[in-house]
Amino acid sequence: MRYYSQAALGGADVLVKRQSIDRLLAPGRAEVLSAATRERLRLTQEIRDFASSELALPENRSYRSFADLGRPFAVWNVVAAPELSLEPKTWCYPFAGCAAYRGYFDERAARRYGDRLASQGFDVRVGGVAAYSTLGWFADPVLNTFLDSSTSSRTRWST
Repeated sequence: MRYYSQAALGGADVLVKRQSIDRLLAPGRAEVLSAATRERLRLTQEIRDFASSELALPENRSYRSFADLGRPFAVWNVVAAPELSLEPKTWCYPFAGCAAYRGYFDERAARRYGDRLASQGFDVRVGGVAAYSTLGWFADPVLNTFLDSSTSSRTRWST
């Protein structure tokens, strides 16, 4: 239950931090964001408009808001495999199905779980991930974690 609680609270935290990009870019709001962030948010809206008008992707509220999570990654994923195996451990989740990773909104919690799996003989990697999605359940925001190319272009993995 602890895992599902952190997942629900972490996902809710992302949604609560959403702010309308149109409002953030409105005249007189320059002090709210850096010039670089304002420009990147403008670009996300151009890309979003193109996706709907030219690629026939749905026009909905996803990526029309911004959430600053105050951290370099949205989630930290734990990936594990039995020692000397190429077959990853999988976890199955209600509504989302099965995946070869377990995501945490708190890095320390991910590392604790990774340590527990390692003590059971698994090869483990814990890595920060810039993107996060509610898989269509809610209107996903643009995150600060994927606006900064210094962190979003890479995922940090460690043992």
